[in-house]
This record gives sequence, C-alpha cells and structure tokens, in this order.
Amino acid sequence: MEFEDDRRRLVDATNNLTNLKKLLSFSSENCFKVFETLTKFDERLAKLEETVQPVYKETGNLQRQQENINSTLSRLDYVIKFYTVAGEVEPNIINRPNSPSMYEEYIRDLNLLAEAVGYFENNNPDSPELMNCGSLLEKGGQIIEQEFQHYLCRFTEDMRIEKILELIKSDSSMEMNEKSSNENFPIEKAEFFCLFKSVEKRAANPDKIVRDLKSLAEWLCLNRNQSFVHLYSKLRSDVLTRSLQNFRSFLLQSSLESLIKTLGSQLSPMLGGRKNSHLMKIIETSSKQLNDFHKEKNRNSFIRRKPESSSETFNIGGYNSNFAIPQSTSSHSLGSNSFNLENSDSLIREKEIFVYVLMITTLLKLAQIELNLLENIVPISNQKNIFSLLITSSLESIHQEGDQLSSRVKKAVQKHEFNSALNLLPVLRYLAHVRHHYDILLDGCNPSVLNRLHSLVVTLQTTISRTLEEFLEYIKSDMHIRVPKDGTVHELTCNVMLFLVHLQSYLDILSRVVTVTDIQSLELSGDKNSLAFAQYICRVLSALGLSLRKRSESYHNDPCLQSLFRLNNTFYILKTLRNSSLMSIVLLYKNDIEIDLMDQIRDFKTDYQRCWSKVIQYITDEDGFHSNPTSFQSYSSSNFQNGLKETRLKDKERQLIKDKFSGFNKEFEAVINAHKYFSIPDKDLRENLKQEHIELIGPLYHAFYNRYVTIDFTKNVHKYIKYTPDHVVQSIVVAFDDLA
Repeated sequence: MEFEDDRRRLVDATNNLTNLKKLLSFSSENCFKVFETLTKFDERLAKLEETVQPVYKETGNLQRQQENINSTLSRLDYVIKFYTVAGEVEPNIINRPNSPSMYEEYIRDLNLLAEAVGYFENNNPDSPELMNCGSLLEKGGQIIEQEFQHYLCRFTEDMRIEKILELIKSDSSMEMNEKSSNENFPIEKAEFFCLFKSVEKRAANPDKIVRDLKSLAEWLCLNRNQSFVHLYSKLRSDVLTRSLQNFRSFLLQSSLESLIKTLGSQLSPMLGGRKNSHLMKIIETSSKQLNDFHKEKNRNSFIRRKPESSSETFNIGGYNSNFAIPQSTSSHSLGSNSFNLENSDSLIREKEIFVYVLMITTLLKLAQIELNLLENIVPISNQKNIFSLLITSSLESIHQEGDQLSSRVKKAVQKHEFNSALNLLPVLRYLAHVRHHYDILLDGCNPSVLNRLHSLVVTLQTTISRTLEEFLEYIKSDMHIRVPKDGTVHELTCNVMLFLVHLQSYLDILSRVVTVTDIQSLELSGDKNSLAFAQYICRVLSALGLSLRKRSESYHNDPCLQSLFRLNNTFYILKTLRNSSLMSIVLLYKNDIEIDLMDQIRDFKTDYQRCWSKVIQYITDEDGFHSNPTSFQSYSSSNFQNGLKETRLKDKERQLIKDKFSGFNKEFEAVINAHKYFSIPDKDLRENLKQEHIELIGPLYHAFYNRYVTIDFTKNVHKYIKYTPDHVVQSIVVAFDDLA
C-alpha cells in the first residue's frame, strides 16, 4: 500500500514538472515576442522623433513670436492711449462738468491725463504730448477747484446770528460729554448741515451734496494737495471769520440787558455774577452829609455811587454788589486818585467782557461745526493740517483781543486803577472751563495753534497776578495820606474790602493767580484755592492796617478823632469779613484774626472814650466812682446833702460847686459840638457806643445832679444847672444818632 502511494506521488510530481517546463517554454516565447515588439516600437518612436522634433521647435518659435507680438501690441496700445488721450478728453475737460452728475466722468478723464503725464515724465520727458497733457491736466485741476469752491459756496452760507444764539443757549453751561471726541462726531452730524442754505437744502439732498464734495476733495487731495489745502482752509476760514465778525457786530450793537434777556440769565455765572450773589451782603452805612458828598465834582473813586439813597449800593467792575458805602463829608477825606476809573481809556466795561466770553464760546461752537464738516468731506490724512490753517486766523483774533485787554489792564494798573483787573477774572475762569473742550477740538493740530490758547491763559494769569501784587504794594506805599475830616471809614478801606469781596467770587481759580508766600501750608492743604486766598487776605489786611495807622497820624491834634477813625475802619473790616464769609476763609490760615480785630476794636474804644474824660472828671465824686459807674447808683449822698443843708456854705464851697457845673457844661457841650463833625457810619457800632456812654455818664451825672440840685449854692441856678439827667442822656442819644 505504501509503495503504491509513493508511486502515485512520483507520477504526479513528474506530471507537474512536465507542465512547468511547458509553461516556461511558452513564457520564453512570449517574452521574446514582446521584446521584438518593443524594439520595433522604439525604432518607430525614434523615427517619429526625428520627424516631429523640427516641427516642435518651429512651433515653439512661432509661439514665442506670437507672445512677443501680443506683448508689443499691448504695449503699443498702452502707449498709444497716452498719445491720443489729450485729443479724446480735451472737449470734455474744456467744457467743464455741467452738473454734479458729470463729476465722476470728469474725474475719470482727469485721471487718464494724470496717468499720461506720469508716463511721459518717466519715459519721454521731451515729448510735446507731455506739454499737451500737462496743460490739460492743470486746466482740469483748476476747473475742479473752481467747481469745489462754487459747489461749496452755493450750498453753504455764513452762520446766521439766530443760529449762533440758538447754539449758545442750547449749550450755555458748556458741559460737553467727554465722549464727544473726534470719533464721536456722527452724533453731531446734523450740526454741520446748519451751514447749508435753507433754500438749497430743500431743493437738494444734503447727503448727496456732501458725497459730491467728498469725491472732488479726494481727487484734489491726491493730485493738487497743497493747492487744495490752501483753497479749503482759506474758504472756510473766511466764512468762520465773517460769522464771528457779524456776531460780534450784533453783540456790540445790542445792549447788555437785551443780550442777557435774549441769551438767558443762566449765562451770568460764566461772568461770576449770579452764581456768587449770596456773597454780597449788606453792611448798613449812611451819612448825614450825603448831599454834600455828591456835590464834589472832581470826586475820584472806583466806586460808582447813586445819590438817591443814604445807604448805597455800588457797582464794582460792572457787577452789582449790595455793600453799602460809608459816606464822608469831604472829598478830601476819601480822596485817592488811585481808583479813578470814570472816563478812563483803560476802563474795561462789563459788556466788553460779556462780548469777549461769548466770542470764545462762539468760536468753539463754530469750530466744532467746521471740523465736523471737514471730517465728512476731506480725507483723514489732510484734516488736521487744513483745520490748523482754517482756525488760525479766528483763534489769533481771540488771542489778540485778550492781549489788548491785558495791555489795558497793565496801563490801568500803572495809573493805580486796579479795578480793571477784576474784569479779567471771569475771562480766566471761563477759559479754564472750556480749556478741555478746546484741547479736544485742537488735538492733532500744529503746535503753534495749540499754544495760542495756552499763551492767552498764561498772559491773563500773569497780568492778574501782577495786578494783585501791585494792589498790595499800592496799599503799602500810597502817598495820599489825606483822611476824612469826620473820621469815617476811609475810602481805601472800602475799596480794599470790596476788592477782596469781589475776588471771593472767583475763589475757584485764585490759586492760579495769587502769589503764595507760605508754600508748605499750601501743599498740606486740601483746598489750595481757599488757602492761597487766605494768605493774600492776611497780607492785604496787614498792609491796610499799617496804612490806616500811618493815615491816622494826620489826626495828631485830635486824639479822639484819631481813635474814632481807626475804630470805624477796623470795625468795618471785621464786619465785612464776617458778612461776606471772608472770615471763614481767613481762619483757614490765621485762626486768631477775629480775636485780634476784636482786641483792636476794644483798644480803640478805650482810646475814644478818653475824649469824655474831662466831662467825667467834673461829675465824679471825690471818693471816685467813675471807674465803676454802676457802683455809683448804690451810693447814698443823703448824709452829705443833709450836712450841706444844715451848714451854711462858704463862698469857696459855692464856687467849687459852680466850677463843677460850669466845667461840666463847658466840656459836655464841647464834646457834643465836636461830635457834630464826627461820623460813625455803622449802625451797630454807633448804637453800641451810644449805649456804653449813656451807661457811663448817665448814672454819674444823675448822682451828681441829685447831690447838688437841692443846695442853695447860687441865685442863678439855670446858669449852672443847664441839664437834667434826662437832658444829658437825650443829648448823648442825639449826638450819636447824628453821627450816622
């Protein structure tokens, strides 16, 4: 079995080997055939290559030639159009665009000319076509400028006065949102449309007008940049200048009252008026010689008086102040040429300041509108350059007017007319208020433009600061030492205190103009304005005190009037400080000033009372009670009187009593008569002194009178006993009442 299996496997293997050999032989035959086929194909391909290669090369050459021809034709077409463009577009260029709808086509033709000019300049600068295209381009550029100018002028106009007033009234507080920066002007888009004429605005679409102007401006900026910059800036600068001039003329022709009525009372705080009216409180003063005072023709004062009232209000720097003025009986008594502003060329009136502040406001509003229009027409790369040129003239005009005001103040200060400087304070305050808005407006402009406003502020600050120092020096060195004959409050005292009261209205900016002497305390203070002002007040009061003391020496022949003069002035100073709230400011720096002034008043009262000493010495008991008058009321002279009744008086004793009454009558009448020429304008001080002297002299004379009235010391009683106690008191009352 195994043998048969082996034999069968051998037969199978032999058969398989035979089949494999057959397949191998067949494969070899096929491989040979394929080789022969490939060899023939290779031979044929070589023959084909030999045949096609020349054709291929010739075709490539032909293709390159075709490309060269096409390129040459393309370049010829590109160049030929430059040679023909002048003739093609010349009629259109010369005939000008007949309507805004033709601007696009006209600008397209100009761009073709500009391209031709560029080609000839780079490739054939000697070509006559360059001159032809250049002249046409220049002609077309001029026409585009004319069209831009005509189109802009046709649809816009100078800002109407009514619109300016509306802008000021709508934004009188000038409280702009800080977000109203350059990127936020679309919120104010409607504003620049107010420049368009109302008739044209109804006939045309303002948005389309702006788009047409923008297309012209874009071409001009690219092709005639410098010319367009000067054209636009000159055009709009003239409009801005005319608008400001027209509005200024309107303001100058209008009365101040009508302006305030038109613009609204809310504008008065910009001048520091109504906002600080609570500071102006009444100090009651009067004078029995008021009519005599107003008869003085050559009266020199910086206080304007109204003769119809005995307790007057006056105008300081054009602002009504409810402080009353202590009057004098003599023009010499208040004489000081230093405050004469009437009929003075250097006098700056309230309306001038009102107009100037309104012009600053108007320039800001109109410039914002111009910038808004500019941003909607001119490409951003040219906006700030054009705006710098546009606003320079108007800003320079504002600066020059501010310089003129400062120059007039300097001239006034040279004449010691310090009141004019006060009118610069509302301008400085307002400039400080709008400075941020101007900074936003002028952001990105030329430095020279930015510096104009800063220079104006510095000029005003310097002028005011120097004036305040000159005012202080004047108080110290004033050579006019004439004093009022009646010892009333000196005009210098009134002027100085009113000057300080008016300065208080501008407390928020005083640290910018007041020279600070104590830097350390200022740095530690949380309210630098108040502390700087407090230091200045202290310096002024110190100088005023020295001046009053020097002036009081003019009364060296009348110590009583000398004391009364210093008492009146010191009391006026104290009361003004209290009633005007200046005291609370001064106390920030010198907390004992009120006590010092009260001590001075007490000392001056004591000195003044010495003029009554001769009166008192005749009615004082030998035991002496005049130092404590109230103790005299409890004194009993019954024993003394009974003794005199029981004892016959000697001639010497009778004469002594007569001398007492005669001396009292003489001195009392002398003092009363002297007081007819004195003045105590303050009611409170007058009443206080009256009461003190009634309490001092009344009890003494009452005791003196009762002691001797029943004694027979003379047959002519009425000759010596002229006054009853009631008459004495009444005489004192009348004397002090007449001091008003």
